[in-house]
Amino acid sequence: MTNITTKRISKQCNFYYRKGDLMPYEEDLKHEFKRHTSMAVEDLPPWTQEYGSRTKRSISRSINAFLNSELGGTVYLGVSDAGVINGLKLSLFQKDHLRVNLDNLMRRYKPPVSPERYQIHFVPVVPSDASEADAIRIFSKVQKEELSSDERRWQNGHLCQTYENCWCIPERQSLYDSTPFQDYVAEIELKPWDPEKMKWNYVTPNVNIQPFYSNEEGNVFIRTLASNVLCDDQEIVKRTRRKVAQFYNLRINSIKEQIKQLES
Repeated sequence: MTNITTKRISKQCNFYYRKGDLMPYEEDLKHEFKRHTSMAVEDLPPWTQEYGSRTKRSISRSINAFLNSELGGTVYLGVSDAGVINGLKLSLFQKDHLRVNLDNLMRRYKPPVSPERYQIHFVPVVPSDASEADAIRIFSKVQKEELSSDERRWQNGHLCQTYENCWCIPERQSLYDSTPFQDYVAEIELKPWDPEKMKWNYVTPNVNIQPFYSNEEGNVFIRTLASNVLCDDQEIVKRTRRKVAQFYNLRINSIKEQIKQLES
């Protein structure tokens, strides 16, 4: 169990979702749907992992697979496996908790994941019958809440790496009767590797290629179609060699082109 505090304000990615609608795409190479918020393996209640029958998987597996993909991807929390938008009722403090938990998880990866490779967006879910004007009012209210200067948000750390409730859970429950909380889809965006802007310790001198990240369990996943596949050492070596070869082929082709221009 780890008590952590941080401060990061997310920007809104999409405008809003409507409750009960279907997502405009299915789970595939770049999209994954989750109904829960168990970020890391330690967040999973033990009764969901008993007797070798895992009824719940951590979000980290999908995050790891998208980071190791050349395309990146997005994990949508508050969406069923069938793509139905249900949303998650989240207080301001619970949204901060998810940010903190994600930052903590990314620091535990090997190598640690730079903040420029990921972002979490909280997109409001409006009632199915809400008018466009109502949706805009909800969106504006959420924006103002995100910019709140309420320092209570940062006085207490949040509990990470445990399935036990953080203080922000019972607080929400105690306030629920008097404060109807907004529904959200939390979008965890994993950005594709950009060698022009992102750096990593070189596997070969002067070769800046995308690393293969291992997650908090020491596992490496890759994304194939709509699933996360565990990658063994042999597969990692094969893929790394391919990336190094691609890097040098680009340089060789560039040099050949320069020679052509000099000879012409």
